[in-house]
Amino acid sequence: TYALKRYWRPTHPDDSSVYPTERDIYELLDGGPDVFEEESLHDGETYDTSDDSQDADELEESHDTDETSQGGDEGSDNACEEPDDPAEQPEASERPRHALAAHDISVNGGFDRTLELIRRGLTGESHKKPIEPLGPLINESDPDAENRVDRVSTTDLKILRDAPGEPADRCHTQVLMPVGIPIKMFASLFEFLRCLRDCILDHKDAHDRFRVLHRDISGGNLLIFKALDGTTFGRVIDYDHAKRAGSTIRIPISHKSHPQSLLRRTRKMTPVAVNEDVLTVALNWVDKPWYAAEYIGSAVKAIVGNSPAKGSVKAAQLWNLPDQTRRWPNWLERKPRTVEHTGTLPYMSAEVIASETVITPPGQTEAPPFAHQAIHDLESFLWVLVRICLTRKGAGVDMYRDELKEDAKEYDPELAAVLEQYFGTRSPPSLQIKKMFLMHQPTKFDVVINHFHPYFNPLKGLVRQWWHILILGYKYRAYEFFNIHQCIVRLLDDALKDSTILDYDKEGEARVMAERRKHEQK
Repeated sequence: TYALKRYWRPTHPDDSSVYPTERDIYELLDGGPDVFEEESLHDGETYDTSDDSQDADELEESHDTDETSQGGDEGSDNACEEPDDPAEQPEASERPRHALAAHDISVNGGFDRTLELIRRGLTGESHKKPIEPLGPLINESDPDAENRVDRVSTTDLKILRDAPGEPADRCHTQVLMPVGIPIKMFASLFEFLRCLRDCILDHKDAHDRFRVLHRDISGGNLLIFKALDGTTFGRVIDYDHAKRAGSTIRIPISHKSHPQSLLRRTRKMTPVAVNEDVLTVALNWVDKPWYAAEYIGSAVKAIVGNSPAKGSVKAAQLWNLPDQTRRWPNWLERKPRTVEHTGTLPYMSAEVIASETVITPPGQTEAPPFAHQAIHDLESFLWVLVRICLTRKGAGVDMYRDELKEDAKEYDPELAAVLEQYFGTRSPPSLQIKKMFLMHQPTKFDVVINHFHPYFNPLKGLVRQWWHILILGYKYRAYEFFNIHQCIVRLLDDALKDSTILDYDKEGEARVMAERRKHEQK
């Protein structure tokens, strides 16, 4: 089953390398521009994208498509059966491509663009978009159902208010993509974490190999797919708001050896017992001994815990140490557009909402200039996880919590208030203030965690640790900032080895698989 995604993409004729189209990005991720030349779809049928004038309705009708399961729409899914060995992962070659075909729609020999074909030179005035009331919440198994949170307008009202009257030019585009299952319809806690890990690795691959940053991580953009061998895997979709760095910079870490006198001074200030390799790594990132000692104490507390095991903490307990001589995408070279969409509001970090750096690193007199970075997307991944833990009561379809249904006797107004504060508000300044408070008072995140459904109790420690690692990255801009993917994948790897997660809800997997098959047929 395939989905035909249609939307109006911003056009950037003078800066296409920094603002790649979604087609450009899928060409990179799927192995080169030749992937769109001719793709087998059904029983030998092919679609040749060289004919850009082909009518969109003809393309849509010629294939078995489902428009309700792609992008932010979370209404339907494939029936993805779990393999006999859930730990076995499909090879990349066994996974379907991100997209099978993509092209811009043409009308009367020209591309369907807002300024040239629709506005024909007319300009408008900027204004606040009126906030429309949300419709009633319906079951996700109903036809064309959407989750209410993901229908919140993603336009930043502050940006819209300050924007000049000149509108952005957009081009009518369509992309043919495989259909997946929204990650919230996981079959087991193990599949949920494994597919979330896959999505983060997918994000890391785009970031590290191709200097592409997604910038719109949300619940509707994380899907579960089925590989050719029947195993399931997670994938990030919808790169229509991604950016690509045109150059790289050196990661700000020194590689010099430190005199014993400096190591001794740092050790005296460090609040926990650590090996010398910990001191060396910290001083390579934070060159002042008192700040390095503070960084070590914060790292041990966030990663190892308040009560580390007896003996000195080793560097390997805190950090995986990949090659830190690699280059980092230079996101600062790229200036944001005037009315730019940079994420789905409930999942955006405070820094992205504010378009400024919130925490000034110790020892610096002013905050570093802001740019949307990998760490901001990894925070969005966390908010997806948090929302699922707050709103779901287990694995499967139609698992919305009874405590959030106002007409149910189990209705919990405190839970509803927490959900409204962080996921229901459509005021960017209000959400920014709430998330900035959590950044400056990380332990207050427990106010959110304490409202998780009991089914997700095994994930509370993981979520708490994830949040503290993010704060570590934001505050010190050291190892965690430039290796945030590795840090979070390591967390998830440890969780997936936990017998509690492995065996948590195995008995219910068959039931959920049957529900997902029935849901697809419906």
